Amino acid sequence: MIKKKRLSKLTILLAVMFSLFVSIPMNKSYASESITGNNSFETAYNFGYWKYKYGMTILPAGENEAYYSFTVDSGERIMAKADYRDEYSGMEIEIFNNAEQLIDTNNGPVKPGYIPFIYSKCDATKDRQKFYVKVTRGNYEGDMYFTVSFEERIKTGYKTFNFPGTATNPGNRDFNFNGPLVRFIS
Repeated sequence: MIKKKRLSKLTILLAVMFSLFVSIPMNKSYASESITGNNSFETAYNFGYWKYKYGMTILPAGENEAYYSFTVDSGERIMAKADYRDEYSGMEIEIFNNAEQLIDTNNGPVKPGYIPFIYSKCDATKDRQKFYVKVTRGNYEGDMYFTVSFEERIKTGYKTFNFPGTATNPGNRDFNFNGPLVRFIS
């Protein structure tokens, strides 16, 4: 009888916990949500700061362009990229500065053996510098589905290192085919 009560309580507790978990609203950026209606500089979808951002876009038949805005910090060199399919022949991607002037045009398509993409480069000279991405349809006439994302192109930096002592390389003269490949000297 006691075991049945414990089992009943455990079952009820698990059911309540499961129902709470299922009813908790998750992050609002569901994968099934997509970007639409961003067909001009004025209606550009705002990604905010570029890092770790991406968005699935539906470009309906009859619409020719999709726009996005994003910011980059000084010294960051990134690329904006969009998925590309062979049937999207003529699809282009371009980067504009905050004055809506073209700064880089399509450099693609790239077909690396997995998801082909087109890309355009962007180098910021000041913090939180605003840029725009424009994706143009090309020859495809139906609804287009593609993801726009950002990646770092070049990480730069330098540092001077001081190593005390003298480096030597005694060579391979004591190599023994029957012994260990690594020799420790203490």
